Amino acid sequence: MKGKRMVCVFALLALACSAFAAYAEVQLFVSKNTVKVYDPELKNYSVLNDFNANGWKTHNYLALVWDANGVLAYDIRTHEWLPLQGFIAVNTVMSDNYAMVWETSRVAIFDAKARKWIVSPEPITDVKSPLISRGMGAMLTEAEFVVFDPVLHEWKSIETERAGSGEKFAWDAVLGDRLAICWDDAKVILYDTTLHQWQQKEIAKVQAALMDEYSVKVFTAGEVHTYDAMKHRWSVKERQ
Repeated sequence: MKGKRMVCVFALLALACSAFAAYAEVQLFVSKNTVKVYDPELKNYSVLNDFNANGWKTHNYLALVWDANGVLAYDIRTHEWLPLQGFIAVNTVMSDNYAMVWETSRVAIFDAKARKWIVSPEPITDVKSPLISRGMGAMLTEAEFVVFDPVLHEWKSIETERAGSGEKFAWDAVLGDRLAICWDDAKVILYDTTLHQWQQKEIAKVQAALMDEYSVKVFTAGEVHTYDAMKHRWSVKERQ
């Protein structure tokens, strides 16, 4: 009986260790010319020599570093570096499966499930609000709303109305896992990844937007406008 108990204890310890390895966070060490990532499953370091990092960040499974020549992402689930050459990153936002970086005229996202980088094909203007979620990435710029469609693996963009007029309008945005929405004082612009389409709706003086898995609620002082991505339609009711 004692021997069986010891076997059970060792089995539980082994299970706990494997679980720790699976869920342990990545560890990143940056010095003047060297970058080291500790991979908890391999119990070893992956080293970049002669790398003068301009910036770096980690999030759970992902480590990101960039220099004057490009960006490198390391994922401890696949134990590999994936490079993006010729991209002069300014900063990044990250989630478990995505790392989004931007430079002065482009944005790029690392898709951990697809194990690749996707760069926006069109130039962007000055970045105002980078957004990241578990399911997608987006960016509100001076003149457009730019959204990464995780199903198509493509960037989609739409000009915010009155862009380039020289007038300044306050835009805000919220990102979910399947929907992205932005608004100004007169209307909302929504991207639905279940349809891969933009929608625009006149809703004045939006106070806030709240994302659910397949819907978004848009609040004004007197009404709640709800978009249902399963039914692909809007509804409205008085705010209680």
